[in-house]
Amino acid sequence: MLVISVVASFAAMALLVLGLSKFDHYCTQRFGYRFFTRGAFTLAVVALLCLTYGHRWWHATQADAADALNGMALMLIGASAALVLVTRNLRRTDLVIGSVGTALQISVFGVAAWIGMFALAAVLVLMFLVFGLGAVKPVWVINRR
Repeated sequence: MLVISVVASFAAMALLVLGLSKFDHYCTQRFGYRFFTRGAFTLAVVALLCLTYGHRWWHATQADAADALNGMALMLIGASAALVLVTRNLRRTDLVIGSVGTALQISVFGVAAWIGMFALAAVLVLMFLVFGLGAVKPVWVINRR
């Protein structure tokens, strides 16, 4: 059963990537605009991270009765980045394709950003283990029986 689940997961991911590339190719042919670019990924990730951590910061200050302006400012930056992404997509395409493309961008790039953050953390831990602990000197046992 595990093998079937793994194969089905890989097939679903392959279909998702194929569908996204077909959608991006269609938009390139019809409008001359690509949705899934590095710049759009960066803008979507900035918007999602600022909104998420701004909300967490604002919510944490509500419990402490502290200044909530920092969280609100971070959420405002995230909302303005998302607004730039939405308006750019809608100006370069029509209403339906722009709305669908923006929803796909935010959902796919959001998941990719969260997975990427955990992957980056894992790589940094592995680099520390390899390079940080690789310089440890060996211990010699002198009085062995």
